[in-house]
Amino acid sequence: KASPALRPMSQTLRIHEFERYGNPGSFNLGPNHSVERSVEEDADVVWDALKTYCLIIVRQSRAASMHRLLQEILRARHSPEAARVAVERCVGALESLWRFDTDDPDTWLGSGALLEHIKAVAAHAEELGARASSRCLGSVARILIGGATFMTMAFSRFDEAHAMLTQALALAHARVHRRNPPTLPPPGEKAPKEWTELAVALRSLGQVLRYRGFYVAAEKPLLQALDIQKRGWNLPLPTSPTPKNAPTSHPNPNLTASTQPLGITTSTISSNAPKSTPSPTTPDGKQLTDRYPDLASQNGPRRRKRRSKNARGAGSTSSRGEGEYRGMEEEG
Repeated sequence: KASPALRPMSQTLRIHEFERYGNPGSFNLGPNHSVERSVEEDADVVWDALKTYCLIIVRQSRAASMHRLLQEILRARHSPEAARVAVERCVGALESLWRFDTDDPDTWLGSGALLEHIKAVAAHAEELGARASSRCLGSVARILIGGATFMTMAFSRFDEAHAMLTQALALAHARVHRRNPPTLPPPGEKAPKEWTELAVALRSLGQVLRYRGFYVAAEKPLLQALDIQKRGWNLPLPTSPTPKNAPTSHPNPNLTASTQPLGITTSTISSNAPKSTPSPTTPDGKQLTDRYPDLASQNGPRRRKRRSKNARGAGSTSSRGEGEYRGMEEEG
């Protein structure tokens, strides 16, 4: 109604509304009316109107996109309340579409198509700030955790999963601080939903940090999640097994990560690291460099050059003599 460019489309929808219901603005449906059929018909009308006035670009049969500048214009004309309602509706739609299950590979393809939408909607929810409802923040945190789990399981992209979980943790913290009071209740009471979701976000972040090999940084969120769980609350068990590309142990036990809270900066070698690596030994206990002096040379062991067929003597046969085998052992 506010934009002259959208007025023809609005008139088209109102004409369709009048044809179907007889009175514009009246949606009192009869007892035999199918709600699902009504939604599909309304969606088709809106789809055709958007295509007619070039507000969307249809690339496939049932998939379309809207230009980013047009998106910005429409968002800029929203009132604060309209923006809040629009974001919360998008969050609800994504939450209903998210069907990722670690045990069902058939759900992976559809989940991957929603990742970019999850990131975009999460950014808009953060922009709402205090205007976003607590329920909206919880929904965004849950789908961010699910998206991060998908990133680790399907693509082993732990860095992007780390960023999504950090965002989910911030939203979970914001939701907890809205409680009155924002403190943990005594043990034995019913688990507040805000705190259980915060524990899940902390544990998921700690797992991803552990997968990346940053054990020092993973300690803090994991201990915080454990502290919440020790209060007797039944938290949901983690549904994401260890990805196949994730390290099961630190590549160097003497390597520790110097970190800031939830961040990763540099790596240092601890003082108890061995100064030098001892020379490997043979089964009889002797040093390899003692038995094979070539291993101690700067250029490494000598390699026996392979002779070509033309360089072999006419009398050479396919079987090698005892002296040739002895020479290979001395050189090897």
